[in-house]
Amino acid sequence: MLSSARYTEGFISALSYFREKYGEDGKAHFNAAVVKSQLSLGVNERGQDAPSSEIKDVVYWILSKHDALSYKMSLSR
Repeated sequence: MLSSARYTEGFISALSYFREKYGEDGKAHFNAAVVKSQLSLGVNERGQDAPSSEIKDVVYWILSKHDALSYKMSLSR
């Protein structure tokens, strides 16, 4: 069963890592790009090798594979 809480936890973990790595400048850049302060889930329509997230229309999107709504992803650190 799909749990949006898992996506949210993953997003928070990745965002924390991003902030640790890029500091206040990274935070300011992210906030300028995602001005709606909105997190959305969607289907990645670009295929297997496309990114697992994107910023589109000032919203941060977590994208699932087109043929599987939930799949295991890892964050390279």
